[in-house]
Amino acid sequence: MQAKHEAEILKLKSQLNAHQAKQSAIDSMQSIAIANGTARPGTTGDARSTQQVNDDWTPRERSVSSTDAYKPSVNTTPVAVKQKKKGLSTPVKGAIIGGAVGAATGAVVSKKKVKGAVIGGVVGAGAGAATGVIIDKRKERKAASTPDYSYASYLK
Repeated sequence: MQAKHEAEILKLKSQLNAHQAKQSAIDSMQSIAIANGTARPGTTGDARSTQQVNDDWTPRERSVSSTDAYKPSVNTTPVAVKQKKKGLSTPVKGAIIGGAVGAATGAVVSKKKVKGAVIGGVVGAGAGAATGVIIDKRKERKAASTPDYSYASYLK
């Protein structure tokens, strides 16, 4: 029975040590933020609000209204919405590259150089555009399957 109590005491002591280590890390970060002047009143401390009084941070009473529960506790800025990139789309790039490679291959392989270049260019452009569409669809599927872990997704 005594061994069971000693084991429980050791477990509680280790939990206390872990908590103290976490708290000392938080305190050191807060002191650095205060020293740098980047700390804002109300954002330092674990569950308590603080205020600066004569160069000393002291706890203060927190006023809570019914709407505070739905607001973030820190000032947040909205995440920028991804804007569509300017330039050529993937199918257009594929068509250009495929057309150039097809025209060069057609001119080299064919006995009638101009006719071979034209046919090779058309076939290459079609194949390049089709490849570009496939690549775009893969990117869309990958983007849709990747979860959005940004904070902005939780504000919706």
